[in-house]
Amino acid sequence: MGDVISATHKRLGAGAVERQPGYISWLAADTTYALSAAINGFVLSILVLTRSGSATHAGIVTSIALVTAGILNIFGGWVQDVWDRRKLARWNGATGVVIYGAAVALLLTGTFNFATASALAVALGIRAGLCANVTNVMLRAFLPGSVLPKAISVNQARDALIEFGTAPFAGALLQLGAAFPYTFNIITNFLGYVASLFLPASISAAGVDQPGNARKTISIRSLFAGFDILFSIRLLRVVTTSGNIAFTVFNAVITATIWHMLKTTGNAAIAGLTSSVVAIGVFIGASVASRITKALPGGVIVLLAYLLPLASTALLLVFHSSPAHLLLLAPALFLLPAGSAVLGSLQLLVVPDKKLGRTFAATGILELIFGASIAAATGYLNEHIGYTSTLLVGVVIMGLCLIHLALVSEIRAVPVSTELEAYAETIACSNRHEAERK
Repeated sequence: MGDVISATHKRLGAGAVERQPGYISWLAADTTYALSAAINGFVLSILVLTRSGSATHAGIVTSIALVTAGILNIFGGWVQDVWDRRKLARWNGATGVVIYGAAVALLLTGTFNFATASALAVALGIRAGLCANVTNVMLRAFLPGSVLPKAISVNQARDALIEFGTAPFAGALLQLGAAFPYTFNIITNFLGYVASLFLPASISAAGVDQPGNARKTISIRSLFAGFDILFSIRLLRVVTTSGNIAFTVFNAVITATIWHMLKTTGNAAIAGLTSSVVAIGVFIGASVASRITKALPGGVIVLLAYLLPLASTALLLVFHSSPAHLLLLAPALFLLPAGSAVLGSLQLLVVPDKKLGRTFAATGILELIFGASIAAATGYLNEHIGYTSTLLVGVVIMGLCLIHLALVSEIRAVPVSTELEAYAETIACSNRHEAERK
């Protein structure tokens, strides 16, 4: 089946990504689901806070959703690998309509409280854990490798717009009434469901590798197969560890800078601009990412993508005014879309399709662990040693991560985007030969 799909990709050629059969339907479904998730992320805690009057309750409900999604994520990766991914995408839309419909009913009847919000958080967490990555996992099944970097770049630009625009848009919906954000989410999930009806059949065919129910056998080993993939391929192993840690530390730097600006200026609006200018930088970078990946070797792009936030953080130690902080952070993630396009494409091309869901799940779990640990450490360091010393610790960690990445020959050798597919095949072959020797 994989040979048939590969041959189809070759016949399609490297045309513009928007002309690839099924891409527009996929983008519509993926965008509607991403938008509704972002709106819920902004609205849920606010609704709990305003209805219960307790910030503690708001924090608990948010944590319930995150923990439930995290626990279900590993099982969700297996589900995405053994079940029809098109059906899962449709199930994601259908259950979204039902869950957000229930939320609207609770709000309209005055029964939205801590208990019912907690139940809602569990339902949303289960849905996210099982289906959050399914649209990302299916990209490889119908897009040739030559256009994967462009598709991922478009996603980065879309995500930046959602991050930049969700808060004011969701806030405006809340001003109309508490039920309006979730009413909007009902519409977006219905549209996502409709779009998923037009996803190409190759998405279902890609995962069919074993007959009957053999491929649906579940075990601890099969559930955690994604970790085996991540740690058996050197490039993925280093990017998943040092690469993720570097960007997680930089996100913590942004958070610490927001705290610092709020403390020194007392102006929440100015502090809030920090995340906005970073998102704008990502959007601008995403708009030119496809050109960058065609013009520069992927290894150069990846290393520069990690160098920019390190340089911005180091300069924050020198310049202390709020305007300077905003100017320094604006370009920090300019190359993130191009770097993500390169590394994301390689992951999709190197990992066997039947294990993509579990590999994405494993990556998500590691990111959750890194994120929670580094966020807690940032808060502790910021309180006990101060903002400047916390930044210095971040510079050291990010610098060590960058050195680790630069020492890996597989990363340095990543070519331009037009040659990624062939390069991914050499990595996959090398990994297979290594496994056979063991």
